[in-house]
Amino acid sequence: MGVLTPVCKAYGSEASYDSIVLAIQCYGGYGFSEEFPLAQMLRDCKVFPIYEGTNGIQAMDLLGRKVVMKNGAAFRAVLDEISRTVEEASHVEALKDMAGKLAAALAEVGETTAQLAGIAMGGDIECYMSCATAYLRMFSRLVVSWLFVWQSTVAQKAIAAGGGEQSFYKGKLATAQFYLNNELPYLHATAQILKSGERTALDFNEEWF
Repeated sequence: MGVLTPVCKAYGSEASYDSIVLAIQCYGGYGFSEEFPLAQMLRDCKVFPIYEGTNGIQAMDLLGRKVVMKNGAAFRAVLDEISRTVEEASHVEALKDMAGKLAAALAEVGETTAQLAGIAMGGDIECYMSCATAYLRMFSRLVVSWLFVWQSTVAQKAIAAGGGEQSFYKGKLATAQFYLNNELPYLHATAQILKSGERTALDFNEEWF
């Protein structure tokens, strides 16, 4: 739970804000007017990334404390849970594609985390911690994808068993497929940035402003 707390707070609050921004775009200019509730929702939602530990603090908590907590045992426990879901989903024919994508994301996060750990062990803590926000977003997409594949396993079994609520379960599968096809790929792009050693902001000279 400690490892997942920054994901729930930070990623959840950012995703909720982004969804309302998109809703306003759907309304067009009308979405900005006070006769619709979206303007109020946007203002109310904006504070979520700020209080109860700003999302930057949540990111530093994840990478600086939770990932290394108990010599990494808590972090590995989450990865093991994800791996078990991959294993279960891979035995369901309809879910093999999603299981493969989740497995690739899991391996990517593991490799990226190990490389960042090497930076920290080498003593460059400032560089290590500068990766926190990007790392949180990468790891969050892994966690959300995991939950979608887990839900899909349950949904697929329910569809195969027949009975009512077929549309509900098919909706779950479609939502999961959309997320893994459209959001999960950003995980790999972020991982490449984190592994590239990019440190322009850290090396920026004050006089250059």
